[in-house]
Amino acid sequence: YTAYSVALAYVVKLVGPVLVGRQAYVQFAFLMKVMVALSVILGAISAIFILPNLTELAGYYSQQACEFANTRECLGIYAGLFSSGLGKYDSTIFDTFRAFGFTVFATCIFSVAKAGLYACQDFRFMAKASTLVFLVIFLPVLLVARFFFVSATALYVASVLPSWILTLVFLWRLQRNCQKMMQRSSLPGRHEVSMGQI
Repeated sequence: YTAYSVALAYVVKLVGPVLVGRQAYVQFAFLMKVMVALSVILGAISAIFILPNLTELAGYYSQQACEFANTRECLGIYAGLFSSGLGKYDSTIFDTFRAFGFTVFATCIFSVAKAGLYACQDFRFMAKASTLVFLVIFLPVLLVARFFFVSATALYVASVLPSWILTLVFLWRLQRNCQKMMQRSSLPGRHEVSMGQI
């Protein structure tokens, strides 16, 4: 279902700029409401199908690890992936996949929200928000995960947490941009403006 959300994002990338360029702000806001709602539905369906199949998915994505299990140097890594009880903070790949459903859910929404901001030409905000999330969220959380939790699950969550947060930030900004456009469309003598100026 994530592929369908990518298709939704392409629709937004193709249709969104045309609507904004024609100052059809009401239609653009409607398009974004529909596309975000569809991406939420696709994300929820994806997460619902993933959660009951965690063991199978973890096994599928970890097949390559089995190839390395026959070498002495890789046995520790293999044991860390598939067995528990080896350390205070250990977690298996099966534990890590519990967070995977949330990541897929956020990814479906993120691609559509990002495409909506592309249509608004809000590149400066996207760059600032991404840099801020990298510095304030990703780096500290990664260091905490690496030195205090020492588990694959903690490292995975640290690596995907920025995209979860950016999903919320981009949705907020997209909603704000749509509100500003709607206000401009109701003004007499409206003129063309990019969202970067708002």
